[in-house]
Amino acid sequence: MIAELKLRQNYLKDEVIQTIYFGGGTPSILSPKEIEELLSNAASIIGFNIEDCKEITLEANPDDLTTANLIAWKLLGVNRLSIGVQSFDDTLLTQLNRTHDAKSAIEGIERAMSVGIIKHSIDLIYGIQNQSHESLILSLKTAINLNPEHISAYALTVETGTALSSFIEKGKEKPIDEIIQAEHFEIVCKVLKEAGYIHYETSNFCKPDHQALHNTGYWKLKPYLGIGPSAHSFNTYTRQWNIANNAAYVKAIAQHIIPAEYEFITEKNRWNEFVMVTIRLQDGISKKQVLDGFNISKWDYLEKQIKKWEPKYYTFDKNTLRLTEEGRFLSDNLVLSIFL
Repeated sequence: MIAELKLRQNYLKDEVIQTIYFGGGTPSILSPKEIEELLSNAASIIGFNIEDCKEITLEANPDDLTTANLIAWKLLGVNRLSIGVQSFDDTLLTQLNRTHDAKSAIEGIERAMSVGIIKHSIDLIYGIQNQSHESLILSLKTAINLNPEHISAYALTVETGTALSSFIEKGKEKPIDEIIQAEHFEIVCKVLKEAGYIHYETSNFCKPDHQALHNTGYWKLKPYLGIGPSAHSFNTYTRQWNIANNAAYVKAIAQHIIPAEYEFITEKNRWNEFVMVTIRLQDGISKKQVLDGFNISKWDYLEKQIKKWEPKYYTFDKNTLRLTEEGRFLSDNLVLSIFL
């Protein structure tokens, strides 16, 4: 990955680096020494000071939250953790093939707090087969009691080729129940709102002024550079994605070839990406944003298209379009009607 950094050292030319995110896999299996090498080389090659970064996030499994790891990460500058708890129900954790249990997850999060990494996000999943409303509420309240500044809650999805997909096809597992998922989403929104969390993005909730800075950059279409197999990059006029095959990735890098496919962002793509991510945010899509980035015809088009939606899914005050909680759950479907 360091070799790829050298090949891409001018990708974010003139951009101020404010956030770094170790994710898209299980980066917590890297040793602190390996993380230090990546950070120091990134700073040297790209040209920035780690101390100036507002947010350095590391995705971590609860199993990896040992005191030694936590102290080492903090010394390296990691100031935020995204912790893949998924559930605090041990039966569901076994079903999801997770190696941790609820007790070890709670203890790991408490250790992170004790060593001074107080910024963390707890990631939960809802809509799991056999997950009751009561189980979901218990997980939410357990998470809230740990006092994280951020909670992410995602609907379970079935990826083709996964074990879960195979089990469903063979009848060993129930298919995803969209009605249950919608009910679960409503529970998530209600419980977290009552606990003082702001629903600032469809799947993300935070205490006031504690939005995830790095992810917010994605949603606001700011440039970013991704390094490693399957990593994505965006510089406002092209989108790139590295090949997923590890061996092919290593071979390309050894030949000084950036192992990525890319596409130029057309006007159509730019609009579609803008509405796709912006509509997920609490602030919604404003007329000013559309006029600044596009033109009045796009705003007229937006107004025309949303009239096809059921009123319960959105609010519209002639200057801003926002989704209601019901609309947010269906945002992926609704946004298709405002694509070009």
